[in-house]
Amino acid sequence: MIVLVRQRVAALSASPANTGVTSGWQSSAYLIRQLSVGGSEGRRRFDACCGDMARDLLHLARRTIPGRDPATTPGGRRAVPPDTGRLAPRKKMHAIRNSSMKKKFLAGVLASILAVSLIAVVTALSVMKLGLVAINADQSPPAWEVGLLSMAVHDSVARHAPRQSNPVPATNENLIAGAEIYAQMCAKCHGQPNAGPSVFGASFYPPAPQLPGRPTRYTEAELFWIVKHGIRNTSMPAWGSLLSDQDIWQVVALVKRFDALPPAVKAGWRSHRGASGE
Repeated sequence: MIVLVRQRVAALSASPANTGVTSGWQSSAYLIRQLSVGGSEGRRRFDACCGDMARDLLHLARRTIPGRDPATTPGGRRAVPPDTGRLAPRKKMHAIRNSSMKKKFLAGVLASILAVSLIAVVTALSVMKLGLVAINADQSPPAWEVGLLSMAVHDSVARHAPRQSNPVPATNENLIAGAEIYAQMCAKCHGQPNAGPSVFGASFYPPAPQLPGRPTRYTEAELFWIVKHGIRNTSMPAWGSLLSDQDIWQVVALVKRFDALPPAVKAGWRSHRGASGE
């Protein structure tokens, strides 16, 4: 009888397809072990009669059930392995549900951004189409317009200006030459040193910046780009077709040094103004 049982146990352990039968033998092994926990006399009798068969069944249970050995579990209780067959689909469904919720949330955010942008564009176009944008130049521009225009102009000039220093040295001769060009081409709009702001330049929209006595934040390379290429939608023309690069660099050197001109340059400036009747 015991030999037949051992043969059956060996056959079950060698066949991975007999999961249902193996489960039955596992339960039998557990029951046999529970029955063996009696008195010491009953355990000796059980081990003498069916001990080998019980050990074979428990060995089969240890090979087929993941987790702890029922014989070594505290309290004699079998450690039940988790039902991975049920938990895996639940976890997968939970992950799919979370992924779907994230996609819906991102789609909602993008749709909201697009909707707000579209509303803003349509509103701006409607305001301009209805003629609600003021275009008259006889009033001061609002602060937001000045701020936006200044930011746009400065950032664009900084991006397109050449990355170089002034190749024309700031000698008295070059500064005097720059002063002559400035007096002829620039002073009527941007003002003369020690002569107050230009009324003509103040009438522009936006008003022309008054350069003497007000240090500019632009570098010499940026000023060169502004003078040569001009600024659209303002009264600043592009002087590149009328002045050479040498002339523009001389004017730039003068503008950056309005507050610290050498005495010889100031004297030449006054003499030039007296000769021209200004």
